[in-house]
Amino acid sequence: MTAMHYYFVVEPRPLGPHTTKDEQRFKDADTTFKGAMISVLGDSMVDTYVMMSTGKEMWNTLEAKYGASDAGSELYVMEQFHDYRMVEDRSIVEQAHDIQTLMKDLENFGCVLPEKFVAGCIIAKLPQTWTDFATSLKHKRQEFGITDLINSLDVEEKARAKDVYGKKIVEANSSAHVVQKGPQNSHKKKFKQELKQKNTTPFKKKKKNQQNKGKGKCYTCGVEGHYAAECDKSMYRPKKSAKLIETDGGTSEYGNLLPIVLSICHTHN
Repeated sequence: MTAMHYYFVVEPRPLGPHTTKDEQRFKDADTTFKGAMISVLGDSMVDTYVMMSTGKEMWNTLEAKYGASDAGSELYVMEQFHDYRMVEDRSIVEQAHDIQTLMKDLENFGCVLPEKFVAGCIIAKLPQTWTDFATSLKHKRQEFGITDLINSLDVEEKARAKDVYGKKIVEANSSAHVVQKGPQNSHKKKFKQELKQKNTTPFKKKKKNQQNKGKGKCYTCGVEGHYAAECDKSMYRPKKSAKLIETDGGTSEYGNLLPIVLSICHTHN
C-alpha cells in the first residue's frame, strides 16, 4: 500500500478544511485500499469485513484481531535466532545464510540487530570441528561484517573439502595396493605349502633289481644288468679290501702275489 501511495488512508488525517479535490482523492484512495484488502482475505472472512465503511476501520479491526499473532511470530523468530546451532553435516556457509535470514525477519518486525553482533553470533554458533578457526577469528583485532565473515567461511570450507578429497584418494590408492598384494601373497604361501609337502614325502629306496633294471650289457662279461665297472671279472673294478701279510721286512698289502713275485725273481737269478 505504501508503494501504491494508498497507505495514508489508515493514518491520522490532518484537520481541515479540505478542498473538494482533496476529498475526492481521499475517497478514491480509500476505495482502492478496501478493494485491495478484500482481495487478499479468505472467502469466509469477506462477508465480515466488506460491510465496513472505510479502509481505516477495516485495517484497525484486522490489526486488533491478528496483530497479536505478529507479536508471537516476532518472539518465535527471536527464539529461533537464539537457539540456532550449526551442525557438521551441512554446509557452514548455508547455515550462516540461515542466520542472516533470521536477522532479516527480525528487521521486518522492527527489531534491528547490529551487523557486528550478528557476525559474532555466527562465530559463536560454529560447530566443534571449527573451534580452532573460530578462535583464530576472535584473536584478529578487526570488526567483521556479515559479508566478509561469510566469505572467510566459504574459503575455509572449500579448503577443508579439498583436504578431505585428497585424503580419500590416498586411502583409496593404499587400499588398492593392499588388495593387489593379497593374491600374490596367497599364491606364494600356497607354493610354500606344496613344496613343504613334497619335501616331507617319505623316500622309498629302490630294490637292487629295480636299480639294475634298464642297464645295458656289460662290456667285460656280456651279461645284462650291470656296467663294466661293477663286473666282478673286470680288471678295473677296485678291490674292496686288501689282506695284509707279514714278511721278514714287515707287512705287505699284496698278500697272495708275494710268493709268485719271489718265485719269478728266484728263477731269473
